[in-house]
Amino acid sequence: MQVSSSGLVQGVSTGSSRVKLVASDFANVELAGAEAEIEVVPITNLRVRAATQTLLVGRPGPVWIQAAGLSATALMSLQPSPRVTWSLRDPTAARLYTTHADDQLERSVVEGLSVRVVPLKPGVIALDVRVRNMGQIAESRLWDSTIEILGVSDIRTSIDGLSREFNTGDRLSIAAGSTVRLKSLPRGSWSAYEDGSFEVKNNGDVVAVRPGHGVIFVKHKDDRNNIDRQSVIHVEVSKPHYCTAEPSGEEESAARLVLRNSLGRELLAPQANVSLGSPFAAHVRRAVDS
Repeated sequence: MQVSSSGLVQGVSTGSSRVKLVASDFANVELAGAEAEIEVVPITNLRVRAATQTLLVGRPGPVWIQAAGLSATALMSLQPSPRVTWSLRDPTAARLYTTHADDQLERSVVEGLSVRVVPLKPGVIALDVRVRNMGQIAESRLWDSTIEILGVSDIRTSIDGLSREFNTGDRLSIAAGSTVRLKSLPRGSWSAYEDGSFEVKNNGDVVAVRPGHGVIFVKHKDDRNNIDRQSVIHVEVSKPHYCTAEPSGEEESAARLVLRNSLGRELLAPQANVSLGSPFAAHVRRAVDS
């Protein structure tokens, strides 16, 4: 390992060395010092890495060059700087961007240790990668890497009249005998797998019949871009019990309403509203055998 007076460290051969930094004054008197141990490792197992081997249409994903034990950031410090060229075999399948945040140019050929891939249509994209000036690897290396693009995307679903959208894992809880209308963006076709507890119409109306469970599917086929969008909603139909009557404790003939379960208060319908007022007096008629 060689160290220059300006602090530039250059690895010559594999191994470990200690570097000492000394701060001195004009009289060459040592004021402070620090030591660091630096390990020089070889560049091996050079490969192309991606955040995931499957991408969704329209969602960018990073792709970068990585060596065994060395990240893309560590490879950037090599002198002279390595040159990596990325090229798409099918420019209509995806676009390549550099890692700069302000980069707005769409390319099919870019240079850099890491790039962003934006899929345009489903299928498999092939990247030709050429590496030059990579440390002790003097020769150029050329290989291809394939990434699968899935044409599946989510559909935004919600209840007509409510601003809140369904998230992944949310359950639609409705009361038996009620009806709600679901909407999707973009518009899709509705279907359901249920045990007879509810019915789903073509316009998105969900009619709760009796307590039970089921699943609602909404699908949308984008023939232009060959993308299948779908979403799943879990449904629970129950008999709601909003409140119970209990003795107030003040008088024998007084009763109060106590909220027990808020099931369906928000999801029954936009105009559904269950409120609990102050306790009111009521005559209690007790049974003879109570």
